[in-house]
Amino acid sequence: MELTEVQRAVRAGLARLEAHNPSRRGHGERVAPLSVAVGFELGLRDDRLVLLRAASALHDLHKTLLPSDLLEAPRPLAEVELASIRDAARDFEWPISDEITYWLRQQYHPQGERDVPLETKIIQLCTAFDCITSDQPWRTAKSEDEALKEIRSLSGRQFDAAVVEAFLRVQPLLQPIRDV
Repeated sequence: MELTEVQRAVRAGLARLEAHNPSRRGHGERVAPLSVAVGFELGLRDDRLVLLRAASALHDLHKTLLPSDLLEAPRPLAEVELASIRDAARDFEWPISDEITYWLRQQYHPQGERDVPLETKIIQLCTAFDCITSDQPWRTAKSEDEALKEIRSLSGRQFDAAVVEAFLRVQPLLQPIRDV
């Protein structure tokens, strides 16, 4: 798939997702550059970065199969609801490529730590950071410092330690400059 085809697919996918799940507006656009920066820091180049950008932007696209009221619920989801999200990821027809489909399905159905692609580990961490630092229908955002503390505490457990270290190196370079 050529770059312009990927860009068109990403734009169309983001528009579809944000219309269906408005509380997540901008999530894919925030996760994608952070994922690419972490991937570059870890040695990914060229086509792998292009695919990582697309996969990270569209990692939630399967949620368009789910009812909007479930996605916009003002409470944490029950286990059965979370299972429906995982099932949607497994069953969704991804629009980009088989390779991206594999990464995105791995995010919800890992076959074991060794089998999870680096790109998926990157998307998982960058998604978590954005979710922690963004308002959700069921809770307000935490500060960057709180998010970084949480990510550090989960290094080597929920998140790959090498990905966490790369993330901690690049994340400060990508954050908006705030008034002091």
